[in-house]
Amino acid sequence: MTAHQGTTVLIGAVAGVALGLLVSSHRALQRPAMVLVNSLRSIPATALIPIGVMALGMGTQMKVAIGVYAVLWPILINTTYGVASTERMRLQAARSMQWSWWRRQVLVVLPSALPSILTGIRIAVGIGLIVIISTELLGARTGVGTVLVQYTQADRPDVVYAGVLLLGVVGALLFSGLLRLEQRLVRWEHRG
Repeated sequence: MTAHQGTTVLIGAVAGVALGLLVSSHRALQRPAMVLVNSLRSIPATALIPIGVMALGMGTQMKVAIGVYAVLWPILINTTYGVASTERMRLQAARSMQWSWWRRQVLVVLPSALPSILTGIRIAVGIGLIVIISTELLGARTGVGTVLVQYTQADRPDVVYAGVLLLGVVGALLFSGLLRLEQRLVRWEHRG
């Protein structure tokens, strides 16, 4: 995982989980928020590269901003669905013990939604890899994508094929590593 991809996923995960918890806990926000989410997520992140280049230049800020935009949606949506699957009896028990909203979120809702959140993060990591490489191919000065472009222009297909193959291996390793981490963190979900 590149530093840009890690930063992108971390920012997207924090924002996605926080927004997912907020939207899911207030009924008045649920419908308008989901309309907005479905509208915004239909805009491909790679279509924003020219706007990102104009607004932020061709550096790291542009790559991270477009990456965060891309990874936010699967994490937010999976958080929302995970929160919705929280057992009502657990929430009622927490309310009857007069737990604060924060305590209910941390001790009841988050553990219940964790399998969905981790699935969203696993999906987001793959999307983040694709989008970061795309920004490097189309509008950045540094990164793996720019190296691939340079070797393409130098008529070195052997290096380009090796680079693409290496990216595939990295993606597969990230996916399997995250799957193992998910199985360890939510053991109760994978039993049976």
